[in-house]
Amino acid sequence: MSALGADSQADRSLCSTTAQLLAATARCAGALGLLCALLAALMLFQRTPNPLAAALALALLPLERVLALRLHFDAGLFGDLARGTVNPVLALDALDHALAALRLRAPAAVSRSLADRVDGARRLMFWHGAVAAARLAAVLVALALGRAGAA
Repeated sequence: MSALGADSQADRSLCSTTAQLLAATARCAGALGLLCALLAALMLFQRTPNPLAAALALALLPLERVLALRLHFDAGLFGDLARGTVNPVLALDALDHALAALRLRAPAAVSRSLADRVDGARRLMFWHGAVAAARLAAVLVALALGRAGAA
């Protein structure tokens, strides 16, 4: 069984570091995503000559926000594991049970290891960053096309 060991300072440190990284990523990439949404909305409001890229940046807003929500949620879970606010011996199994009860995760026959969970969190960070970067690229393209159209 893969549970967070009661005496495992390394596991608690990994959880704490993961929680901090997730929270920082959610704040930074989330702020970038919201700034892109604001700029895209302003461009559309000002009737940019080529609105497609700005519209794409706005269309990606719900996906970026859902990923940011998941990052914040996972950061809180990893933080709880790090602080030991859940029973450390059964922490991961109890977490899986709670997520299944809330219908946030399908019930699993085998609990995932802490390393698998950290890898999943890193993938989530990657996808959130990728969506935020795509939104930034769309805004920059819209700005460039707007300047080209104005010239």
